[in-house]
Amino acid sequence: MNLTSVDPPEVIRFVKKNYPDVELIKPRMSIYEMAKKKGCLPTRLVRWCCEEFKEMSGAGKVTLIGIRKSESTNRKKRNEIETGDRKFSGTFDQWSEHQEKMVTCVGGKDKILVSPILYWTEKDVWDYLKRMHIPYCELYDKGYNRIGCILCPMSSQKQKAKEIINYPHVKNNWIKVIEWLIKNKTYMSLSKNPEMAFKCWISKKPFDKFYADEVMQQKLEFKD
Repeated sequence: MNLTSVDPPEVIRFVKKNYPDVELIKPRMSIYEMAKKKGCLPTRLVRWCCEEFKEMSGAGKVTLIGIRKSESTNRKKRNEIETGDRKFSGTFDQWSEHQEKMVTCVGGKDKILVSPILYWTEKDVWDYLKRMHIPYCELYDKGYNRIGCILCPMSSQKQKAKEIINYPHVKNNWIKVIEWLIKNKTYMSLSKNPEMAFKCWISKKPFDKFYADEVMQQKLEFKD
């Protein structure tokens, strides 16, 4: 399990308790320090976080992943077996042993990605967990549909608002990074206010649109 330094503590506790044989791989650099090195925070379009912390491991190995086609438009295009660079793609019956053995090695150290539940629905997943009495992370009972990094650029606004309350240290750490970037880089040059820059970042809006909306909201509050 590749850690990013913004992993929900509930997830780490769950893995340690229920799957003690799982190797927790700590990052060589925290995501905050990586943001300083990159000169920007990760966004939906510039997702260096996935590249640096999630996709760099697994070379020369077969990796089973839990993605499903129903999760997103991009995942609808995925295949049950792929190499890390997608040079090989194909489908297979996950219970068919002879087809599985056909791709034991592809391209030397390329990693082979196998998605055994690619065609499952969300209902299939929960039915299986309940039928087999398999424990799951407590965050799903607290309103989470998908669990990833805290304040992930890809998560919903509702989830981010919840995480700011539940994990205030992550918000504070990102604001410190923004302060550093404003001082040492040209990050968010239209704003010298780290708090506003943080709000803009989690809003997913371009800065000019975010700033215009903020001004309008302040005017409405002033009238009230």
